[in-house]
Amino acid sequence: MPDTQTETLTQRLNDELAALKTQLLRLSKQQNLDLPPTQASLIRQLKQAPMTIGELASSEALSMATVSRCVDRLEERNLVWRARDKHDRRIVYVVARREAISLLEQQPGLSLPDLSSSTVKDLQRLCDSVADLNRLLRQPR
Repeated sequence: MPDTQTETLTQRLNDELAALKTQLLRLSKQQNLDLPPTQASLIRQLKQAPMTIGELASSEALSMATVSRCVDRLEERNLVWRARDKHDRRIVYVVARREAISLLEQQPGLSLPDLSSSTVKDLQRLCDSVADLNRLLRQPR
């Protein structure tokens, strides 16, 4: 059973992650990126290989409804298409078009605020912390 300190830190981490997500979305909107972050992330996944809506939802930790809406938007922009499996017509794959990959590669990453006043030690600690968090979030529950 988790202790009070663990519960407190877990809640703080959840709050910090929610705030970080809000800040990243704000930055992407301010910079007028051609692909919103979720759509860009889906195309990054599809760049490797076609995937089903369920596979995309699982890999991105999003609901199938959210992924389906994003795929609809990408399809409207002619950046992806849906292909039925040749052996099982019930399975539908989402496939990225060349234009989507090209757009993704041309899109600059998010420009973060100036971190030049940070020490190398602070930047290294921040990078290590984000990498650790990514590893933790990728672990199956």
